[in-house]
Order: sequence, then structure tokens, then C-alpha cells
Amino acid sequence: MKYAIYDEPSRSKVTRVLMKLNLEKKWMVEVKPYRHTRSTAQNSYHWAVSMNILAGETGHTPQEMHDFLLGEAFGTEEYDVMGNTHTRPLKSSTELDTMQFSAWDEWIRAWAMTELGCLIPEPNEVIT
Repeated sequence: MKYAIYDEPSRSKVTRVLMKLNLEKKWMVEVKPYRHTRSTAQNSYHWAVSMNILAGETGHTPQEMHDFLLGEAFGTEEYDVMGNTHTRPLKSSTELDTMQFSAWDEWIRAWAMTELGCLIPEPNEVIT
């Protein structure tokens, strides 16, 4: 179960839920600050538009382009697996809130134009 606590009634509701827990079982309760994660619409646009266009332009998969652009924007780190060195982005896109994800997508559009001469339409933009 997930509950957002944003006022006294919502805090009271969570308290009532906790008080009803069966104490014959063990429970894990996690409390953390709420953050606005990327929206479903942002995620859909990112994969269906940006990553598909870049995959078509470069011959790489959408996932390869996604990972590459995370590394370009936020840096990479090397790690070892059984004696082989691999590279991964320092940041995952799931860590980005709605504003950060929007800024990253804007950065991707600028990168695509500068590096590939490729125009990626903005969300809800129609290019004729």
C-alpha cells in the first residue's frame, strides 16, 4: 500500500491503517519525502518519439541511445564484471523528477540537432 501524506486528515488515515495491522505478522514501513517523478506522458514521448527517432538515425536501439545520452548528460562510471570493464551512466532516468526529465529531453533535442542535424519535435509539436 502507498499513501501520500499531505495534510492532517491524510496523516490520520495512515495512522488508522497502521493501528489496524496484525501484529502477529512482521511489517516493513517506509516513510520518505514525496517527489514528482517523471510523468507517464513524458516517458511515452521520450521512448516513442525521441529514442525512436535517434535509433532510426544512428542504427542503434532505443535503449542504447537512452543509456548513451544519460552518460553524455550526467557522466559515466566504469565497473568490473569478472575482469571485464564496463561503463554505465552515473544517473538513471528514474531518478529524475518532472522538471529534470523535461530539461533532459530539451537537452536531447539540442544534442540531436547539434551532433546529428536531426530534428526531434517537441511534445505536442507537429512537424510538416
